[in-house]
Amino acid sequence: VELHCQDVTQLQLPPSPKYDLVFSNWLLMYLTDDEVSAIAQQMLTWCKPGGYIFFRESCFRQSGNSARPLHNPTQYRHPRFYLQTFGPVQQPVVDDGESD
Repeated sequence: VELHCQDVTQLQLPPSPKYDLVFSNWLLMYLTDDEVSAIAQQMLTWCKPGGYIFFRESCFRQSGNSARPLHNPTQYRHPRFYLQTFGPVQQPVVDDGESD
């Protein structure tokens, strides 16, 4: 297992090795639309063919029932935004010849 914890907008990973899983939890909602698009492209380059990109975001509204400060940098996007953003970067499934 290899873990990277740093500013994702500045993250530069070598072209290989590629990763079986690229994981993000409640990160994209703190980025601009342009940053999310750039990160989506990067995630694809970091992921092995047949690997997985997993991300979890709050959509529509804040989670929990606690009050937030007046300045809240969170962008609660409609799920359609993520489908449109990640849709164009879908990696085609490659047939490795091992399945029936």
